[in-house]
Amino acid sequence: MTEERDEASVDSLPIDVETISATIDLAWHMDISTSTREDIDARTGELIGHINLLRGQPLGEDENPDRLRLLRIVDRHLAPMDRPTARTPAFEAFHFMHDTLVFAKALLSAYEMTNKKS
Repeated sequence: MTEERDEASVDSLPIDVETISATIDLAWHMDISTSTREDIDARTGELIGHINLLRGQPLGEDENPDRLRLLRIVDRHLAPMDRPTARTPAFEAFHFMHDTLVFAKALLSAYEMTNKKS
């Protein structure tokens, strides 16, 4: 006898707003003078993961041109040619991380506003 399992697709999983908020807060409180490049890169990777998860959600961009514009700006920001590399100085990587957290916060806010309406 085979057992069938209900497997949720990634798209149907709920967004963990608390975890994303916590990551944003951790990144916000990082200081360039006390953060290692490894810490900066790790936090940036987490933020990019959250952004990619949020970009896959309905954010009301069909009804709100500002949200559509935000998504376009985020896409440009995360373009591979604009990301820091191993040769990028730490201060530039830190500023990229900071910009990334601002975008993550904006997308999370759009997600929360869109889901309040539902």
